[in-house]
Amino acid sequence: MDATQAADALGEIEALRIATRRSLAYRLASAKLILWGAIVAVADFMTYAVPVHAGRIWLALTAVGVIGSGILGRRMARNGYGPVWRIFAGFALFFAFGAFWSIGIGHFDGRQMLAFWPTLVMFGYCLAGLWLGRVYIILGLAVAALVAVGYFALGPAYPLYLAVVNGGGLIVCGLWMRQA
Repeated sequence: MDATQAADALGEIEALRIATRRSLAYRLASAKLILWGAIVAVADFMTYAVPVHAGRIWLALTAVGVIGSGILGRRMARNGYGPVWRIFAGFALFFAFGAFWSIGIGHFDGRQMLAFWPTLVMFGYCLAGLWLGRVYIILGLAVAALVAVGYFALGPAYPLYLAVVNGGGLIVCGLWMRQA
């Protein structure tokens, strides 16, 4: 093997390492999307079925999601995607920002809250897509647009619509990413 062949072989090995790393990141992201999609779908359905307890339901299910995301975040950190404290800090800052605007300043009612949080999350997905790939941007724009359409076009069935559009959209994207 001469120097050119050795350099080519090392280039192929590096390309495979990069592809493997991307595949692992997509699998972990897919697990998070499926987890949050299921949580959102159940929470939106329960908001429709038992609206008087919507706040408690969302709080409990969000706690489950944060714990699950933390477990997946630890796995990402172990695989070299950054320290776990940054992942937790990112979640904390994101939720603090959303709570500041939706509760602290905006005083959103239930319907506005149901529209605000998915569109905020989808904005985050669009931003992530600038680094992680266009599937995040497509998901973010599509779900945000569908949330807005439902907000203006639907009446009391809006939470059921969100269970399908928001929760289902996250699950479908998670399943698609699993294959990528």
